[in-house]
Amino acid sequence: MKLIDWINAGIQYRRECAPVILRKVCLGRLRAHVNEITVSLGNEAPTQIAAAIEILRRPDPSWAEVFEAEQILIHALPDPTVSAEFVRRLSEAETLKLPSAENFKNAVNNSTQDKRKLLSALVGDINRSFVKRRVDRFERYDAGTRLLVISLVVLATLLVPVLLYRLFHEQNGYGPLLSSKIFSWLYAPIAFGSAGALFSRLIAFQNSSELLDYEALKGAYLVRWIMLRIVVGIFGALIIQILLRGQFIIGPLFPSLNNPTDIDVMKLLVWSFVGGFSERLVPRTLEGIDINPDKGRG
Repeated sequence: MKLIDWINAGIQYRRECAPVILRKVCLGRLRAHVNEITVSLGNEAPTQIAAAIEILRRPDPSWAEVFEAEQILIHALPDPTVSAEFVRRLSEAETLKLPSAENFKNAVNNSTQDKRKLLSALVGDINRSFVKRRVDRFERYDAGTRLLVISLVVLATLLVPVLLYRLFHEQNGYGPLLSSKIFSWLYAPIAFGSAGALFSRLIAFQNSSELLDYEALKGAYLVRWIMLRIVVGIFGALIIQILLRGQFIIGPLFPSLNNPTDIDVMKLLVWSFVGGFSERLVPRTLEGIDINPDKGRG
């Protein structure tokens, strides 16, 4: 129990902390502003500004505290520093490709706009962007972890029964397996249909994870949605097997269920995997049968 608590505490700490180097750079810049404000105001700093200064002088403030203190200090910075900081922050916003960067650039050219308020809003947008990136990154990490754990479970489901059969029935080969209803109607569609469905999720995650944000990751990679995709894959593999047994689809690429050999077993497993992997294969096959109802008949 203590180990689990220690792991959870470590994960929570990691979520609350940004990379040390970035935090030190940010604190170094803000502490330079603190020195400037201290020289300007002396010991007469308002309570709120004094509290913000105290936060930044602590050895290890959180990012939330740093963001809050920065917003407060903006209202105490000298005008030349505000102008310089606005230019620097605007360049940072353009580097981050924030949609609002162009609006801030146009607004600063309007002399009626208070540059201090614009800087405060710009800093807020940049900070929110950093928070969103961190949230997306941690959700991406969690989604990858969920996929990894489920993949290991499915992989064990695939390998263990086959290895046990090979260990105790090596002399029989794999051909007799097709005559077993448990193997052909349960194991093949469930295990290999699940593997195919999960493999499709893994490829999609690998190819697009960097482009997905928190909402997209939650919408596609929660455990319930992964399991739903696996269930769809199982049904797809089962339908493929029904079509094979009914000889709606025949040919050299498909298994022969009469006097099956080891190769026929492998073909059945491959088509179970393909039926689980492809979300379009089964609908297209069924559409073809609907259009050509006599296609699979002798």
